[in-house]
Amino acid sequence: MVVFIASLQDEDVGIGSLYINDGTAILAASAVKPKARNQGVHQALIQIRINEALKKNCSFMIGHAKFASISQNNMERCGLRMAYTKSIWTEAK
Repeated sequence: MVVFIASLQDEDVGIGSLYINDGTAILAASAVKPKARNQGVHQALIQIRINEALKKNCSFMIGHAKFASISQNNMERCGLRMAYTKSIWTEAK
């Protein structure tokens, strides 16, 4: 696993992890401090992980984001496309 740390003005404000296995890259956990949001930090963390995966010759990339979220938008801005959505079912009451 590789961990990337994003900094603004000498302060660490974001983190993103990348796991690579057998040609598959998983853009795992990512988080940005609230005060650093809307400054391109999350999108930069996605892009650097994609770039690293491409350098390692990954042919498949996986990421996860809540549907219609800022995270989904950032992933799409970086060139990733939605493969499917997932439903979570609970018992009706």
